[in-house]
Amino acid sequence: MSERSQVQGFVLAGGKSSRMGSDKALLSFRARPMVEIALATLCTVSDKVAISGNREDLAAWGEIVPERRAGEGPAAGIEAALECSERPWVLMLPVDVPMMSAELLRKWMAFVLGREGVRASYMECSGEWHPALCLVHRDCLSLFREALDGGDRKLTRIFKGFGEKLLVVDAEGLMPGAVRYFANVNTPEELAAAEAAE
Repeated sequence: MSERSQVQGFVLAGGKSSRMGSDKALLSFRARPMVEIALATLCTVSDKVAISGNREDLAAWGEIVPERRAGEGPAAGIEAALECSERPWVLMLPVDVPMMSAELLRKWMAFVLGREGVRASYMECSGEWHPALCLVHRDCLSLFREALDGGDRKLTRIFKGFGEKLLVVDAEGLMPGAVRYFANVNTPEELAAAEAAE
């Protein structure tokens, strides 16, 4: 079975965009809404994609998977994806990393899905962790539910509880120069810098 057929892709688009001052999902990046960019990137690695977040205003771009918990951050979006996924694995892509490489995602998927016992993964790049960009197996739904029920929504702490089931992958090891793909667009200044990047 190919990695593509084992994974369902979800755009994490439930954030409040408070630092940006306007909705990041609908913000134009190089003349395209960022939600459209994220969905297009996911479509290159999975033939089943959706948007995770209580965002009916984004329905024109794709299927919406609502979160049961309001204001609980990315963990609630991952929980919602795991609850409804039709595939064994979910791939979560935050809407605010518009330069993410589909090739890097494919290499990461192949690296993770080929390892027995691994049930969750996120990438590390140049000393920075990126837990909201993650691959999680449906088996892990109960772990997310338990953490959120207990009031814990910090992703690095939730993932730490996975123990040996978690694989943190060095993005630069998969693709030298990968740091450019992780440009996070949270402020107008970061948007301008990302748009100016090669």
